[in-house]
Parts: sequence; structure tokens; C-alpha cells
Amino acid sequence: MHEENIEGLSSRYYIRSNKESGNGRIDLTLKPKISSMPGIIMEFKTIKDALGFTFVRH
Repeated sequence: MHEENIEGLSSRYYIRSNKESGNGRIDLTLKPKISSMPGIIMEFKTIKDALGFTFVRH
């Protein structure tokens, strides 16, 4: 997800990014400011290919 798309959601959601070191995981939580809207939790994983290149998988 592009940064400008996340910023556009800030009027409707509280956005928290939890960067954890060591395991390559970034969690993104979008908590709705209006209780009738759904909350969103995203977990991103990184993987390495045979050549050692790192990719983000979601």
C-alpha cells in the first residue's frame, strides 16, 4: 500500500505501524474513528529468493 493512500485514511482511522526488528515483519493497524466502520489489521512478511533478494509479501 502506498504511503499517500494510508495518509488519505487518517481522517477515518487511527493508524498505527509497529515495526519489529529481527524477523522482517511490519504490522499495520487501522482502528476506525467511527465505531460502525470495520477495523483493519495488516501483516506483511518478507521473503528471500534463491539469489538473496528480499521481497515483501502481503
